[in-house]
Amino acid sequence: MSPIRPSLIADGLYVSGIAGKAVDGVAELLGGIPLLLLSSAQLMSAGRWISSGWQGADAGPVGALIRSGVAALAAPGGRVWGLYLLVHGLVKVGIVTALLFGSRRAYPWAVGALGLFLVVQLAQLAISPGVGVAILTVLDALILWLTVHEWRRSRSLRDAWRNLAIRWRAALRRRRRA
Repeated sequence: MSPIRPSLIADGLYVSGIAGKAVDGVAELLGGIPLLLLSSAQLMSAGRWISSGWQGADAGPVGALIRSGVAALAAPGGRVWGLYLLVHGLVKVGIVTALLFGSRRAYPWAVGALGLFLVVQLAQLAISPGVGVAILTVLDALILWLTVHEWRRSRSLRDAWRNLAIRWRAALRRRRRA
């Protein structure tokens, strides 16, 4: 059995990291739209409805967490968070789409946006440290580094995906023959 090459690992991390950014961007869009469109009372009602399904009427710790999160978002600053999520999600989805369609001109924009998002996360980590934010910051730094690496190689996301798929198919064929 042949060893896994570092370039294959880098391609896999890059493709999966960008796919994760796409999913995250869509989730932010889906989260931002209700924050902009619904009133505070509607948000609170939705939070009660969602949390009641977790552990019956008691709602338990998960339900309490949902209710407190919704209450914070239903506060007057909730519209700001909705706008933030909407813009953040649109930027991520736009960059991933441009990278997916093979536009090498998207790389400077992707690096700039990912770098800016990383600076914001580092500031958030400095203000209120947490394990989750620290892990996300490290993962985002890795994705940023991989994006710069692919830009320097003048490869598109499609090229990385194609290379990854070809190598995995070849590895599966070798494994079937063995």
